[in-house]
Amino acid sequence: TCYVPSDALTVDEQLMPTRARCKFRQYMPSKPGKYGIKIFWCCDLKTAYPLKGEVYIGRQSGSGTAASKNVTRELVKRLVTPW
Repeated sequence: TCYVPSDALTVDEQLMPTRARCKFRQYMPSKPGKYGIKIFWCCDLKTAYPLKGEVYIGRQSGSGTAASKNVTRELVKRLVTPW
């Protein structure tokens, strides 16, 4: 409530490296730490201040429905909605 972000926001992903055993650990060969937990962040573009994050826990059930075709769009809407 004390921070007012600029009107330029960005959504990006981050892989927090870990070798811990969990069901939603991801493998991304292009990253330096190839195994980890994927987090999507909404950040203020001018200050790089993280505003909201969401951990990726894997593909949700119901794939093939109309709603699953807009997964990226829905993710961005969820992260940016408060602003």
